[in-house]
Amino acid sequence: MHPRIAAAFRAAGCFGAAGPPRPLPDYHSGRIAFTYLGDIWTADQSGKDVRRLTVHTARDIFPRFSPDGKWIAFSSERSGNLDVYVIPVEGGRAAVDVSFRG
Repeated sequence: MHPRIAAAFRAAGCFGAAGPPRPLPDYHSGRIAFTYLGDIWTADQSGKDVRRLTVHTARDIFPRFSPDGKWIAFSSERSGNLDVYVIPVEGGRAAVDVSFRG
């Protein structure tokens, strides 16, 4: 499965226990992804090297690392409804909307 698609499914809560996505930080290989003031941030497990990955007027929530740790999927209201986006774990490039529309 493509990493972006896997991350999107994971962010949407399709992997693991049933139920809605948890508004908790996510952890992968020493890095923590979390939401603060409506944006996505990462930090190392000691709480240092804090990085803001998203800066947007819309609310970005529920960050989840992809299984390979290269992407972070999250939900955002950027397009008017809650869609799933992915961004590289190091940030830099614009988030990509990976929601499916019929």
